[in-house]
Amino acid sequence: MNHRGTEVPELPAPPAHVVEFNLILSSTPVDLKQLGGALDRDPNLAGQVIKLCNSSLFNLPSPVSSLEQAVVMLGTDEVRTLTLTCALVEWVGSHVAPRQQYRFWERGFLTAAVSEGLARRTAIPDVEMAYFGGLLHDIGTLPMLSASPEGDAQRGLEFIEDQGGHAAFDHCELGRRIGLLWDFPQPLLEVFEFHHQPEKAKDYRTLVGTVAVAEHFCRARWPSPRETQVAKSAQHQMQSLCGALISDSPVVLQALAEGMESDYLLMAKRLNVGFRELCFLRS
Repeated sequence: MNHRGTEVPELPAPPAHVVEFNLILSSTPVDLKQLGGALDRDPNLAGQVIKLCNSSLFNLPSPVSSLEQAVVMLGTDEVRTLTLTCALVEWVGSHVAPRQQYRFWERGFLTAAVSEGLARRTAIPDVEMAYFGGLLHDIGTLPMLSASPEGDAQRGLEFIEDQGGHAAFDHCELGRRIGLLWDFPQPLLEVFEFHHQPEKAKDYRTLVGTVAVAEHFCRARWPSPRETQVAKSAQHQMQSLCGALISDSPVVLQALAEGMESDYLLMAKRLNVGFRELCFLRS
């Protein structure tokens, strides 16, 4: 999309071996031998995917030791999402300034924890997609963050998000385009595009709404002094969304709010203890 005659920022492109991996997983049936060979060429990425498969997110009855086994136990969409996420972590590490990189993942992990917990407590399907939707919901900010020098507050994540329709580029539209370029599953494409307007989601409104509720909750809890200006508004939006999508019962809403607070504080504590260890492993 081009606004006011400005060129579209360069979008992050997936590595060639990730593209190959996607093509293999898109075939029916999946050639498991070919799949193993594709990611054997990047054993570090394969190892990170297997580590995530064995994390508490999936609660598998027994650990997996290969990508072929992971596909059988989890399904192609889940393994594809894991691989794309791990590859995206590598891209961010190479293209985004450290302070903004940390802020991007900090907000992603907090939103992911709250989104996943909300999905579990309300028996919403696709709990794993709720987690990854929360983790990657702001993927559309990455092209602008990658072009922003370290310490440039005017190009930081909060500035990009708060611009909305006044920005040269809508990060939700860019998120959709990046999702298509990387071939993320359709549920996540809708999260990337509609997490600020969940009522516009087409086929996955419940998932998008869950991530939207989680994001609004987290925005009301951000510790930055600048963000306290939007805290009350975000809290009101969160309550409205939760009431529309889940329940308007004060008792239910209070219980959910307490659960989200607990999830937020636990993840915040983990982030304070060690951010690097959380990049791939949740347990």
